[in-house]
Amino acid sequence: MKPLEGITILEFSTMITAALSSMMLAEQGARVIKVEPHDAGDPMRFIGARKGDISSLFAGCNRGKESIAINLKSESGQALIHQMIPQVDVVIHNFRPGTMEDLKFG
Repeated sequence: MKPLEGITILEFSTMITAALSSMMLAEQGARVIKVEPHDAGDPMRFIGARKGDISSLFAGCNRGKESIAINLKSESGQALIHQMIPQVDVVIHNFRPGTMEDLKFG
């Protein structure tokens, strides 16, 4: 049994910082659900060397995670996140200050 088994993390991130930290938590057994922009996904998917549609950078920082694409500005997307938040133990994001409040997730 890994130390973080039974812990669920909801990750809102683009690029490396939050993605790398939650990947380390996934390696320790946490279930990590990565929320990506609905239109194109995390921009890190397209940076650097790729195999198919996924870059090695994205694959390395997001291994062991589940991923969902949601329009966070839509009512239905916000409703889905509000349903998910009570079911998770940790929320990680790397948005600018105030963004989570603007999205009504603060």
